[in-house]
Amino acid sequence: MSTSSFLALGDRILVVKSSVDGIGWNNLHRETLESFVERVYTTTMHAYFFSKFIFLRELQDMNFRIQGYINKDFL
Repeated sequence: MSTSSFLALGDRILVVKSSVDGIGWNNLHRETLESFVERVYTTTMHAYFFSKFIFLRELQDMNFRIQGYINKDFL
């Protein structure tokens, strides 16, 4: 996998979903894992809503050039 901020051609992101019980997580570490997942989720949501706020505010500016922020190769 590419170490740059962009995926190299042919690279894929793999997501595996399972419950904590499904992966056989040690109960001693379960509370720590749940806290970590909650913290990552909250941080991700805040970052998403903050970026959405910035772009919606900038779109009101007629001089804002959104083309510079669109990465067609990523899509």
